[in-house]
Amino acid sequence: MESDGHYVVLMFERLVNGLANLSCQYVVTRSKLMKNLFARFAKDESGATAIEYGLIAGLISIALVTVLGTTSTSLNGVFTKIQTALGNVK
Repeated sequence: MESDGHYVVLMFERLVNGLANLSCQYVVTRSKLMKNLFARFAKDESGATAIEYGLIAGLISIALVTVLGTTSTSLNGVFTKIQTALGNVK
């Protein structure tokens, strides 16, 4: 009976050690996969051009809003003068 108990303990230890080794191998494999993924992401420049074009379009739109904002005030004055001149024509 003692030998059976000892055998069970040995088998349990082997099982635990085997699972621990598998777990370590899994972590190392996942770590390598993540490093590979980050390396590929760092080398990938396909989206950089789209981002640059987006930034340029954003800057152009800010410039247009600024210019049209100041121009609208002067245009408002011009149309007010035209309206006044047409109102006096009767």
